[in-house]
Amino acid sequence: MLALAACALVGPLVPAQGSAGQPAGAADSFAVATETNAATRAAIDTLRAGGSAADAVITACLVMGVVNPVSSGIGGGGFALVWDASTRRATALDFRETAPGGIDPRALDTRPVDEMRRGVLVGVPGEVAGLVELHKRWGRRTLRQDAAAAIRAARDGFAIERHMAALLRSNRTKLQMSLALADRFFRRGAPIDAGARLRNPQLARTLEAIATTGPSAFYSGPVAAEIARSVHDYGGSLDQADLAAYRVIDREPLHVTFDRRDVFTMPAPSAGGLLVAQTLLLDDRARLASLGADSAAYVHLLAEGFRGAIADRMRFFGDPAFVQVPINDLLSEAHLGPRRASIAHGGTHSPPSFLQPEHGTMHMVVVDRDRNVVSLTSTVNDAFGARIVAPESGVLLNDELDDFTPPATARAFGLSDGGPNAPRAGARPVSSMTPVIVVQDGHPVLALGGSGGTLIPTNVTQVLLRMSVFDASAQRAVSAPRFGVEMTSGRLMIEPSWLGAADLAQLQAQGEQIAPLVYPAAVQAVGVRGDARMEAGADPRKFGSAVVVR
Repeated sequence: MLALAACALVGPLVPAQGSAGQPAGAADSFAVATETNAATRAAIDTLRAGGSAADAVITACLVMGVVNPVSSGIGGGGFALVWDASTRRATALDFRETAPGGIDPRALDTRPVDEMRRGVLVGVPGEVAGLVELHKRWGRRTLRQDAAAAIRAARDGFAIERHMAALLRSNRTKLQMSLALADRFFRRGAPIDAGARLRNPQLARTLEAIATTGPSAFYSGPVAAEIARSVHDYGGSLDQADLAAYRVIDREPLHVTFDRRDVFTMPAPSAGGLLVAQTLLLDDRARLASLGADSAAYVHLLAEGFRGAIADRMRFFGDPAFVQVPINDLLSEAHLGPRRASIAHGGTHSPPSFLQPEHGTMHMVVVDRDRNVVSLTSTVNDAFGARIVAPESGVLLNDELDDFTPPATARAFGLSDGGPNAPRAGARPVSSMTPVIVVQDGHPVLALGGSGGTLIPTNVTQVLLRMSVFDASAQRAVSAPRFGVEMTSGRLMIEPSWLGAADLAQLQAQGEQIAPLVYPAAVQAVGVRGDARMEAGADPRKFGSAVVVR
């Protein structure tokens, strides 16, 4: 088994259960789970200074973009799910990247695209607008205060953490094709290692301008002009008008009930929420508990449900501004009843083969002392996005338009013209990002989400069930072994050294094709027990950091 990540934080903190120490008691004040020590430390400092969950997430998200640009940054976008304790209401903010007005859909027909035409994959970044909207509606401190830690890290320097160093090594060939990234992350032809210190003064100036002036410092003026110019240099069509027109969308969360608890997650254009919701509606707690979380029967049952959700994603999901997503039908008993019966009949039902590569993503969860909750996922899509850096602003740009469905994939599902997730001007591509908040009797009891592309919703669902059905602590749940369903073949991918020979043989007898799960998604979670005791779990697969503060 992987070792649990230890919290490298100081002060009167309570480490995540599973690392040294025990969870806090009834006096717990707040909890944070992110994918880096630097982001968790900054979020804790913000909460201690009187900030809200939104303030802390803004701080942590901006820090992540500085210290871990492989996954996120202000050149990307994402989703935030917010629980407001005062109104007892969940809100979903969509700050996903959008296709520019001048997009040429044919440029995305064949992928991967030519190295010098990576600009065709760049969507209009939404992260700055999303974080500013979070601050406007739920922030307590100034935007400048929330951004201070990220500005300081970019200006004065930060240490490379282990996950970032590992990704530099594994993406060495691609990074060396980008002069700007090779110059930043390589020394004498070799990627820098964990512990090395870096600065990004250009990005520090951009963050300072945003913190002082607001989103206009990013979406208009010199920064916007440089972003547009950089995209055009690599064959893309994004221009200043696209940036000026960007807007955050307030969406109604997807809501289902499971075991007398309200489960809120993202609606379209997230397809991750669909998979979570369908899985919860296919079975009840008693049935799942009777199978056991480490049994072949349990794994096969979930895997079959996941395959059905994947097929629904491909056939029905797109940007709701352009296509009608029949979410009520997809969650109805008329739709799920036959699927449940088909699964019960036995065997394995592989979805049609398709590939939707999403890799560079991060997730964080914050619960503040008033029990406000923010579960936020941010991404630049592939590792280091499009690998295009606007040099004067230091902004690393996304390659999010790669998430539109290629024509060949649509045809495999019997769809024409790219299907519901075809590239269109102004559209937001379907995503796997899956922030979740679970509420019982008007109070949050669990918040989680993950990173890892198309594996996000399957991994988030497994952690949610570990905590909700099998009563695992947050840290034990995110550290437990997991499986995934391979998008290209429907194969069952299982983490090594988990199931025994008998279980594997039982799965194969059901028709499962089994492969090792080498790169699972990472999940971060915070739970609130009935006695107000909080627990935080950070995934050791990305050396995450989770802390409860008294």
